[in-house]
Amino acid sequence: MIIRTHLLCVLLWLSAYQLNAQESFRDCLDATLQKSKDENICHYMRNSRAGDDGLTYVEIEYLSGNVKMTGSYRDSLFVIEEGYFKYFYRNGQLESEGFYENGRKSGTWKRYLFDGTARPDRIYPPLNEHRSVEKPASFPTGYEGFSRFITDYITYPEAALKKGLSADVKASFIVSETGEITDIEILESSHYFFDRAVLECLYQMPDWLPAERNGIATKSTFILPLYFKISDGYAAIGIND
Repeated sequence: MIIRTHLLCVLLWLSAYQLNAQESFRDCLDATLQKSKDENICHYMRNSRAGDDGLTYVEIEYLSGNVKMTGSYRDSLFVIEEGYFKYFYRNGQLESEGFYENGRKSGTWKRYLFDGTARPDRIYPPLNEHRSVEKPASFPTGYEGFSRFITDYITYPEAALKKGLSADVKASFIVSETGEITDIEILESSHYFFDRAVLECLYQMPDWLPAERNGIATKSTFILPLYFKISDGYAAIGIND
């Protein structure tokens, strides 16, 4: 009887632990995004939860309920950003999006005006290339060759053509120290039709010329923004500049 009681207590403790591990929190934030118990100075609300990958996932809302920011942190104190982030204006329009690596912006950040008009992208070097990259990774025949490869090897999805669908797709991959392409993934897309078309193309890519840091080949991440567009009865595919 004692053993059964002890076992039951252990099982209950484990169940409570699992629930707590996936528990989400909702906090009031002041104008500087600091946690506050005074609801009179609450400017935003923060929802957070611990992920299975060790990151803390966060969504900050305006008091209107519109999302201000989504992202993830390496720590539970919301200090070191890590991974994909999105920022929004109060009207719900996307303001910017991109990646953080260990608290620093990395790769291509897309930016937009209050009305949704695109602003010039900002490019940040990967963390291991800050201040020391001499040459970024490149397609064997350069940018023009890469652009031709994309248009030659990506086919506009037939199902999307029939439905008149256009889309922007953002993919990423890693160029290893030897130029090998690995870790190909879709970061953003509106439909799996387009995902499949992009992935089929990227999996056929030849090895690249690796990035160099201090004269030594180094691994780097490449973010590829693409467009699929139907206009005046014509279908076009290309790289978003």
